[in-house]
Amino acid sequence: KEDTAKAVSLNRLSWEFQFSYPDSALVLSKQALLLSQKLDFKKGIGAAYKGIGSVYDNLGQYDKAIAYYDSSLAVFDQIGESIESNELYHLKGVVEVNKGNYAKALDYFFNYLSVVKKLNDKPALAKTYLNLGVTYQLMGDKDKELVYYKKSLQISRKTKRKGQLLRVLNNIGVIYLENKQYDSAKHYFAQATEIGKGEEDKAVEAILISNLGSVYRGTGDFDMAIKLGNEALELQQQLGEKKNMVNSRLEISNSYEDNGVTTKSYAP
Repeated sequence: KEDTAKAVSLNRLSWEFQFSYPDSALVLSKQALLLSQKLDFKKGIGAAYKGIGSVYDNLGQYDKAIAYYDSSLAVFDQIGESIESNELYHLKGVVEVNKGNYAKALDYFFNYLSVVKKLNDKPALAKTYLNLGVTYQLMGDKDKELVYYKKSLQISRKTKRKGQLLRVLNNIGVIYLENKQYDSAKHYFAQATEIGKGEEDKAVEAILISNLGSVYRGTGDFDMAIKLGNEALELQQQLGEKKNMVNSRLEISNSYEDNGVTTKSYAP
């Protein structure tokens, strides 16, 4: 019992380090795998394979990710863990999106969607609708993209998962911004910016502020566009996000130029 609890803890800790410390996450999942295999703890083995696959997905090693997800799927199928098995089909869909295999990704997502609908799993529904929206965005189908983002938004408001809610609000805002529907874009970006205040993820906050600034530039309110652009730039400088700093400087420069002021333009 104690050893299986240790395997569970190692797997859980690995997931917490997935994005911030992927090397450590990989080590922890492999330790969990060795311990679970020694104990013949099937659920721990499946979870460890899943964790290793997730690390490789985040590192862009997609073939390895799929291989470990398939190993995890085989274990969970063997012990009848249908919820875990279905989640793995969703994760495989994410890998296929990253690989550019959008049709295959849609198959995985829709299969997963049919399961979570039956379970009435609201967070999983919101996540799947969001991923469907992203997939259709990458395929260039803006109409379907917007449909699925709005389905995700409707549920995300109820589940109150901030990260997911911020992402879907921002993605909807971007669609309206690209279509020059500035009032609608402002509506969604402003909501996201308000919800995102005080969040630890300052990079997300900077993106939201920058996007809201782009809306004001589009409507001709250049003073507000420049103000927001500088706020985003300040956050990005604190984080050392050089690529986004360049984008913010260009946006500020364009706002000055659109306002007929070229002497204050920023060099990228």
